[in-house]
Amino acid sequence: MLLVSETTLRPGRALSALENLPSEIIERILFELVWDVNPPPRRTQTYDIPYFEEEIDGERSGTVGLIAFRLVSRRIRKCSWIALGHVIGETLFDIRSRDSVEALVAISNCKELVPWVKKLTLACFGVSELYPFTNRVDPEAARTLRDLDEVSRAELQRLRQVDKAWYPKAWAWKDANEISVMENDTGSPMENSDLASLVNIVSQCFVALHNVEHINHNHDRYTIPPRFLKFARQYACGIDTYFRTEHSLEGARSAYTGLCIVLFAMAKACMKPRVLELAAQMYEPHCFMAPVPVGRIADIFQRVETLCVSSTYGAQEDLQEGWQEHGPRITISNSVFPALRILGVGGWHADASTPRPISPLPPPWDAPRVTSITIFEASQSDRTLESFLVFLKDTLQFVSFQQMNEAEWYDTILEPLLKLDLDYLEIANGYDTPAILIGDASTIALVNS
Repeated sequence: MLLVSETTLRPGRALSALENLPSEIIERILFELVWDVNPPPRRTQTYDIPYFEEEIDGERSGTVGLIAFRLVSRRIRKCSWIALGHVIGETLFDIRSRDSVEALVAISNCKELVPWVKKLTLACFGVSELYPFTNRVDPEAARTLRDLDEVSRAELQRLRQVDKAWYPKAWAWKDANEISVMENDTGSPMENSDLASLVNIVSQCFVALHNVEHINHNHDRYTIPPRFLKFARQYACGIDTYFRTEHSLEGARSAYTGLCIVLFAMAKACMKPRVLELAAQMYEPHCFMAPVPVGRIADIFQRVETLCVSSTYGAQEDLQEGWQEHGPRITISNSVFPALRILGVGGWHADASTPRPISPLPPPWDAPRVTSITIFEASQSDRTLESFLVFLKDTLQFVSFQQMNEAEWYDTILEPLLKLDLDYLEIANGYDTPAILIGDASTIALVNS
């Protein structure tokens, strides 16, 4: 990958030669500079300390080089919009952060950049008032807070005050059912003025960014909330793990609020993406919890060809208090997702010791026409998963298991899979081992990676 340093940015013969190239070539060169910019982590990727340390160190891509490069010349600047549009797509915009939302608004108002933004990645990272010193693993965290120098303590206090002032009513709800009634019968926000304001802001950005076809609502416990990233880089002396979002009730509720804002904003903007990634609460692989019945927001799913739903809010025992177990759910069916062909689901926890209402599968005639499915970080012995795979049998060609909870036990799930007319079965058990691709459905067998 081409990396541009400050020493290579001096005006001179090389720069003049570059400027004389056709615009299409310059655009391609700049795009190559950022083609592998790292997106925020998701459950289908390996995420652990290496990613976290790279984020702290601020060395995740050559994006800084591109920004410096485009300032050198007016012609280079004009040719850089395509590459910057790609970078924007992999940039995490945190709805919980004033600065992040203001940045999104600014991008949506940049007429040169707007046509090249094809993807948006949004999140909503809520943290406790004591963050980042609430890690339950280390009892010494409180002492570390007292040991902060005066400047660092003042900066952390400033960040907390900004957090408290950013649409406080939006994050104050105590029960998931409160947010489920934020719209009246006509679909207009009514119960929570701060939530309604955020929906309006995000929807206006969606309208302006009219070429966006890929929406990613992201939530991962290994991600540092962007508003705390600069502070984390300054104060990463041996305690970097405290800056992770971690599984918490605050984090789960904020993520759910973010899901509501994103879905309502998409509906308000009449957005119909082709690719949709959602961090949502799941109890079965064929449905996920939603803020309102699907009828209110059904239009936004009509063109979705690729759907990935990750249940990343945390372990069930962390979410019992006031959690919405009986609320609306969106079922992955042909009537809801008529264009769906590629599906990814994972992260749900089937816990027999904590009974919950089971959502039935749609009728056979309403099975989505999915040809490829990826299942990740789930239990392959879960009977609801087996039923769902059989439910998709008429169109299913490709099945992939990634980082499953029971890495060596595939006997139960292989039996029904062998009866399906599959072209490929992919099993990737380990974090560092390559996926194993098994072709020819007549010879599918269990292979340990």
